[in-house]
Amino acid sequence: MTDIAPQLMQAASMMAIGMIAVFFFLTLLVAATQQLAKLAPPIDDSIPSQTSNPNSTSQHSKLDPKLVAVISSAVQQYRNNHKV
Repeated sequence: MTDIAPQLMQAASMMAIGMIAVFFFLTLLVAATQQLAKLAPPIDDSIPSQTSNPNSTSQHSKLDPKLVAVISSAVQQYRNNHKV
C-alpha cells in the first residue's frame, strides 16, 4: 500500500491557499464597497415616496368597467387555450 500522507498534505495546502484567497477577495470587496458608499451622495429622506400619494388609490376606482371586462375576458380566454 502507498502512503497517502503526502497527498493529504498537498490537499490541506491547497485548501489553505483557497481559503486565504477567498478571505482576501472578500476583504477587498468589503473595502471597495465602503469606499464607494463614501463617494455616493446620501439619500434625501425629505422627498415623499409615491406610495404615500393619497390620489393613487382613487385612480383605481376610476377604471372603465368595459375595459376591465375586456381584459378579464382576454385573460380567461388565454387561460383556457394555454392550460398547464
